[in-house]
Amino acid sequence: MVVFGGLLAFVQAISSVSIGYSGIESLSNSGAPLALAAIGQTFIIVAGGLDLSAGGVVSLVNAVTASMPQTSTLGQIGVVLAGILIGSAAGAFNGFFIAFMRLQPIVVTLSTMFLLRGITLLILPQPGGLIAPALTQFFTGAVIPGLLPAPVLLILIGLGIWWVISRTRFGTSLFAVGSDSESAHAVGIDVPWIKFKAYVIGGMFYGAAGVFVGAQTGSADPLVGNPLLLQIFTAVVIGGTLLRGGRGSALGSVLGAYTLMLMINILLVLDFPAYYSTIAEGIILILAILGSSSDGKAGPKQAFLHAKNWFQSMRRGTLAGQVITGIEPLLLLRSKMPVAAAASANKPTWLKRNKELLRYTLPAYVSFIVVLIVTQFIFPDLSILSFKYLGTLIVLGSFLAILALGQGSVILSGGLDLSVPWTIALCAIVSTSLIQGSDMTTIWVVPFVIAIGGAIGLINGLGVAVLGFPPIVITLATNGILQGLALLFSGGTPSGFTSPSLRWLMTGSVAGLPPVVYFVVLFVAFAVILL
Repeated sequence: MVVFGGLLAFVQAISSVSIGYSGIESLSNSGAPLALAAIGQTFIIVAGGLDLSAGGVVSLVNAVTASMPQTSTLGQIGVVLAGILIGSAAGAFNGFFIAFMRLQPIVVTLSTMFLLRGITLLILPQPGGLIAPALTQFFTGAVIPGLLPAPVLLILIGLGIWWVISRTRFGTSLFAVGSDSESAHAVGIDVPWIKFKAYVIGGMFYGAAGVFVGAQTGSADPLVGNPLLLQIFTAVVIGGTLLRGGRGSALGSVLGAYTLMLMINILLVLDFPAYYSTIAEGIILILAILGSSSDGKAGPKQAFLHAKNWFQSMRRGTLAGQVITGIEPLLLLRSKMPVAAAASANKPTWLKRNKELLRYTLPAYVSFIVVLIVTQFIFPDLSILSFKYLGTLIVLGSFLAILALGQGSVILSGGLDLSVPWTIALCAIVSTSLIQGSDMTTIWVVPFVIAIGGAIGLINGLGVAVLGFPPIVITLATNGILQGLALLFSGGTPSGFTSPSLRWLMTGSVAGLPPVVYFVVLFVAFAVILL
């Protein structure tokens, strides 16, 4: 509250006109979708969950509502109800797989996000549609002219829902499950149902945010929800909600949303380019986590202690993966020699030794073979086992294979990297703008760009391993910062082109196959040995 009030006073000081009612109305309108979505995310995070599909829900609701007939009052009411129901259905979908099927929230909600984006683009491939002017007036106008803007009333209703629920048995259970789900289960709380309901409620608020976006703009954009993910988490963290669950407040998230909006407005008033907005959002998210003294894994003191312990462990050589030094390896080997000799006599079969590995990898190979067979039936003139076809398949999959190996190494360590999209984009923009079609320049640009990717990974790794930040926070914030840097570097319009030698890797031929095929084989072999 103090930060929000201070920022409001600062905006007043640097602005040439008084904020007044019109300024409050404008601010409430611009921040309402984020505030509503942040309330929904708060319900889920308090219950110990996480939802990356919020932006996808907002986009889908925005596209559907703008495509529905709204000529009558009944039709307009139906549009609002449809938006909330769509959000609830998306939340129920997430909640079912997370609460009852016990899948990881990050995996489920990330999958749902892309699923919803695809459905949205099928419904509305490009910006369009129409929202009735009556709905726009209802959501963005004034309840009491000159006194109470409609968005303020809408936010108050959302806070009222939070206030009522938080004082019920279900609300108490939300906090209990988020604090310690095992203890909550031990005292008789139905943990799966509590989590499921939290996702449904969160989806309802996302749906309301999607309806408001449509009323705000008067039309629909299938990509309107994409920037919201970073903003939602930033607002929630600024508001004091712990990402590990068990503590949070919808009021804090609303204040966090409007604080973020004020910060962005200050940048605009000071004539900073709009490209700086995502950089500011990413930095604010990191600072908010760092300044959260109530989180056991964050806060300046906790981060300092975490870093201190990490460096002490490095000096003592006690971190996981340190090799044994001195004479100990010889003693260890000698002590195990008789055991090894006895074990070799009763060596299990290859199938038994690799049973666990086959359990995870065999379905992937079976799926690949099934896809090849189906492809043969769909395209009977295509020989799926031909050298040329398999080579083309490797070329098309090379990009994703390399990415998957990189992300796989992160996931193996228990982490997750959401900075991949703009790491790729920034490196691509930098490389093409520097190469400008020159083979000679390519010689130093390629290592330079790989070093940029390594530096980004280093920053993420230091945030997670040394400062103890949750991986999703630091990598999401990094992604936003990289987006701003890419836009600043390119001025919003990337230029340049790659060199003939790099194009030859994808389009040339060595023994009948593109050179990239051999590169991918070597890369995979290196990754397997490394891991």
